Amino acid sequence: AMQVLEKQAPLRADSLVQQVARAHGFGRAGGKIREQILLAIKGCPETDEAAGRFLWSWESPVLPVIPYRHSTDDASTQRSVLQISIAELRGLVQANKDVLTLSDPALALARRININRLSQSARERLAEAIDLES
Repeated sequence: AMQVLEKQAPLRADSLVQQVARAHGFGRAGGKIREQILLAIKGCPETDEAAGRFLWSWESPVLPVIPYRHSTDDASTQRSVLQISIAELRGLVQANKDVLTLSDPALALARRININRLSQSARERLAEAIDLES
């Protein structure tokens, strides 16, 4: 679990549980598996956000804004907006300030990170990051 966090933090807790369970050959993470995985990283820094609980590695401080990490071109690595911490989404906004003048800045940001269908919940999440950076 710590290796995953060191590479991908901040990471939503449910995503961490899924990845660790799959790495150990479990198709899904039931209550006991989830409990054991979260116990293994107990005490790591975390933030509670509208999209869920995000876990940070012990090595990296919890910051209000961090650089956005682009996914590779592989569709399997594409992250949902709801899987990205607000700190990273704020970094995305800071790196793309030009979209703030457009009629639909949330849609423009989504396009910049290769998201073609913008759900209402993802739009709201991007709007939250835009509001924090405006």
